[in-house]
Amino acid sequence: MRTPTIRATVFQTETVGAPAPAVIEGKGPDMYFGGSIALIAIGAILAFAVTDAINGIDLTMVGYICMAAGALGIVLSLIVNSRRDHAVRDTRRDDLPPAR
Repeated sequence: MRTPTIRATVFQTETVGAPAPAVIEGKGPDMYFGGSIALIAIGAILAFAVTDAINGIDLTMVGYICMAAGALGIVLSLIVNSRRDHAVRDTRRDDLPPAR
């Protein structure tokens, strides 16, 4: 029986004063907005579509809280992406050979 090959991606953390690591376009963390969109969708379902009741829990309010958390996640993702894009654009690699 063959064991499957395990592939891992290693991300380096930035240190203060060090240049940002070069990021290949299209590589890196794959999901920024997915979790936030899922929270918004689940929150909308709870707030607007569920008519059932649970003792001591207001499902409409839980839905609104989920939608707010999803919106906050999207805003934070945009901020993180814009900072990462600036760091990547400012990083130059002079040791690479010229493109053919």
